[in-house]
Amino acid sequence: MDHQEPPPGFDEPEKWPRNTPTRKPNYFVILGVILIIVLLASQWSGIMAYFHRLIPSEDIAWRTDLQAALAESRKTRKPVLVSFTANASPSCQMMDRDVWPEPKIQKLTPWFVPVRLDADVTTTPPIAQHYGISTIPHILILDGQGTVLKEGAVMNRDEMLHFLEGALGN
Repeated sequence: MDHQEPPPGFDEPEKWPRNTPTRKPNYFVILGVILIIVLLASQWSGIMAYFHRLIPSEDIAWRTDLQAALAESRKTRKPVLVSFTANASPSCQMMDRDVWPEPKIQKLTPWFVPVRLDADVTTTPPIAQHYGISTIPHILILDGQGTVLKEGAVMNRDEMLHFLEGALGN
């Protein structure tokens, strides 16, 4: 066998890589990562509800103008379904996530003129004050003149189904 020359820099033993001690793990970084994971996991449903709230149910043709909805109600003779809601309300998020997407409820909404009024919008508080709304979510069924026919607050799927069927006289 022929003797080969060592690669450049390896001909002198003092330049050879030394066994360096392994780095000790930084326990504060590990603890911080674990803490972030635990916090995200514990708040996951709230995080998802927030992002779900940004995309309201597309199957309900929500209007945002109550006066236009009342005029439509007078023409079509359909009652107006008004939902007072707010982005920061966990109960409103629950209804957006669990109640409004329910197929049985969505099948009933074409019999109404649905209006979603966001309490965070500046035009909503005077309307809420007119109807004496002090809590959200709040649901109203109005006739074409704006008279309250039925009213309710936060509801689960079954309660909302019963509420809407009752408003239609079913």
